[in-house]
Amino acid sequence: MKSFVSRLLLAASFVASPAVFACTPVFWQPTGFSVGYSASGAEQNLPSNARGALYVDVRDGVPHAPSPDDFIVTDRTTAERLHTHVVGLKRPDRDGYYLVAPEGGFRSGHVYEIATSGSAQPGSTFAPSVRVAVGPPLSPIELADGVRIVTRRDSGGGQATVVVDVAYSGEAERYAPRLARQVTAPRMGDVDEIIGPCGPGPQLLLESPGGCHIVSARVDFPELTDDPVTVKGLACMGWFAIPLPAA
Repeated sequence: MKSFVSRLLLAASFVASPAVFACTPVFWQPTGFSVGYSASGAEQNLPSNARGALYVDVRDGVPHAPSPDDFIVTDRTTAERLHTHVVGLKRPDRDGYYLVAPEGGFRSGHVYEIATSGSAQPGSTFAPSVRVAVGPPLSPIELADGVRIVTRRDSGGGQATVVVDVAYSGEAERYAPRLARQVTAPRMGDVDEIIGPCGPGPQLLLESPGGCHIVSARVDFPELTDDPVTVKGLACMGWFAIPLPAA
């Protein structure tokens, strides 16, 4: 069997979760609110300055821009039906991704339901409706300050590995399930992207590690900003990670 010095496990596009959930993978069309593989993913926490809940419509590989009339937005805190605001993500690699919010934005402390007339697809990472609990605002600076690289040793399967991932603190921790992360390291040979039954994993495994490795992590929060947060750290032997200053 071909030996890989490192394995890169990439998180699925804008689908992030700190835990692993059971799923029944089937073929489904990428349309609906991005909720991940969690059964509770249709209930989300977003900051009050979020631009909207993430909605995707790329049926048959073709973006379908939704109309505000396609959504029903209800403020469950006040029982008010609200007008809908829809805007596309301004990233060339995210055609077919949109942000849906009540016109005028979210209000901290309120709970909203945003629904379409679509039906749920078994095993899909997208849902036809989403419930949004709105918390305090989060600035991109606070997000960056709350992201750090962590590392641990793992001897599962009889082979020593270092597991490198991302951890959150402060205000960023509140919104961790909505953060998509990608962990990378300088290539030391072939990279093996492993995809399990519930999609790719979010961690970097260094097989038979020795010494220290500079690791980068990119964290996306498209509901908040188009610009991802990037942090670096020096991951050493699975015992500790030292943050490196931003470039």
